[in-house]
Amino acid sequence: MFLPPYDEVSRILALLSSALITIGSYDQVWRIWKRRSVADISPLYILFAGFNEVTWLNYGIAIHEWPIILVGIVNFPPCILAVWGCLKFRDPKPKTPPQYLESLTEKPVV
Repeated sequence: MFLPPYDEVSRILALLSSALITIGSYDQVWRIWKRRSVADISPLYILFAGFNEVTWLNYGIAIHEWPIILVGIVNFPPCILAVWGCLKFRDPKPKTPPQYLESLTEKPVV
């Protein structure tokens, strides 16, 4: 049975996972800007994703690996656009508590 070398399998898996993350990042940014809403998005996650991309870009530059550098360059813009979308489309007014919570705070009539 023929098995490809570990390095080749690792490169293929890294390429596949990078492509999927890139597609997912751009899809998420598209949804934010299309719906003009960040109600279901975690700003903290977006900041961490941006930090992750900067870290990988720095690592790629440090070891002179152009595929890692390229992925970092391609994946960083959606992080910036997502942060911008979070700032632009966030809900500025605090939400009122749901009605079921209001009923819990009412005192029972005796």
